[in-house]
Amino acid sequence: MIKFSVVVEVSMEETKYEEVKTWGVEPSDHITTIIAEPLREKGMVVKAYATEVEHSLYDRQKKYADHLVQADAYNDIENEIIARACIGGKCDD
Repeated sequence: MIKFSVVVEVSMEETKYEEVKTWGVEPSDHITTIIAEPLREKGMVVKAYATEVEHSLYDRQKKYADHLVQADAYNDIENEIIARACIGGKCDD
């Protein structure tokens, strides 16, 4: 399975925000549903999380996501090197 991580910033007008709250639904849950359900209907597995913020985090989240992907790649390379290391002068490869 190939995975994608998506960073999305969503803004909602205050009138819509108040309307959603009158439905007895948290606006962040409403946004999560709007994003995730169409993808699930197309057969994709989706984990989604939304939280209300007072300022934009988009650029920081995008940069941090890229950093995490790069750190994981370095860890994978390091683990591969360690797994292939010659112990006691005898190598399997």
